[in-house]
Amino acid sequence: WVLPYWREQPRFERIAGFPSFQSRCHANVSDVSNVTKGTAAGVLLSTNKGATWAAHGNLTDPRTDLIEGTIAPLKDDTLLQLFRTNTGCTFQSVSQDSGRTWGPAEPVALPNPNSKMHMVRLEPSGYLAVAFNNHHRSSACRNCRTHLHVVISRDNGASWRNVATLEDTMEPNVRVHYPTLMQVGNMLYIAYSRFYLGRCKTPKPGSLEKVEFCPGMSSADQGIKLVEVDLAHLDTLPQMRLPPDSARPVPARKALYGMLHHFVATEVPRNMEAMGSKEAAMGILTKLKQMKWKDVASILALIYDLDFIGGARFLRNKKGMGEMFKTVLTTHAPALRERYNAKHNPLKSVRPSGAAPGE
Repeated sequence: WVLPYWREQPRFERIAGFPSFQSRCHANVSDVSNVTKGTAAGVLLSTNKGATWAAHGNLTDPRTDLIEGTIAPLKDDTLLQLFRTNTGCTFQSVSQDSGRTWGPAEPVALPNPNSKMHMVRLEPSGYLAVAFNNHHRSSACRNCRTHLHVVISRDNGASWRNVATLEDTMEPNVRVHYPTLMQVGNMLYIAYSRFYLGRCKTPKPGSLEKVEFCPGMSSADQGIKLVEVDLAHLDTLPQMRLPPDSARPVPARKALYGMLHHFVATEVPRNMEAMGSKEAAMGILTKLKQMKWKDVASILALIYDLDFIGGARFLRNKKGMGEMFKTVLTTHAPALRERYNAKHNPLKSVRPSGAAPGE
């Protein structure tokens, strides 16, 4: 038996009064000597139907944590493991000896917005199937997990073909994620979770940020979903590619507004601070007001990684976006000027009431 796992410093060990989490967690693991004390990924192997387990693998990467792995057999004793990461890409590692040792983890051409995926080997074809969130993390829709797709590979993960689009909902704080695959005959069943984040961020005093969307946990449009995919015609499926603009999912208006608001409240002040003078800083606001919407759209598409919805072309063609941007900028421009002046103008000395000059 083989199970993916990762090891990280548990929070319980840093809370006074709690017993050591490590001593309890590893009570039935026979060997953890080859696992570091920091974050590391590997597998647990059992040769006695789960009575005891041995940890193997010590995968780390300076670019990211490697967590929530998913494993599928390829051929002979070869195993493929995919990892959730915080880089925007899926990482993979291969074992040639049934999981006892693992090659270095490397990024592959599957996006990953820091979310879990699930992979299985389909029988009798031997193809690999992966259910995952097919997009990068983007400030255009903070906390989103969307574009839940299923893809297959006929060449052990070298390339992928689209099987199904489960959901493409794109709204702030809506998460469509944590898929699980199971094959029954020619049917592939996918269970996944759809829910709203139940917490809201409280803006800091004086901040321009606002909470635009906070449905809590009361929405009925959430829960565990189940979808089935017919595997009878896998060989006729086309190579995975982005659909035409007309078929791409359209972000909710609140998500687009949130992107514009974040740009004005965060990115614009950052650029103002980078200017060498007050005149140049204020010139940023003037320039943005005078810019054509198509040029602003190009900037936004670059900053917020909007290729998965059509990039700058999508923004340019989205009705009302230019007017929405002007409204957001005009609304916040006075506060941006005031905040800049308060930070950079030296405080004027104030004489006590009734004091004579020079005192």
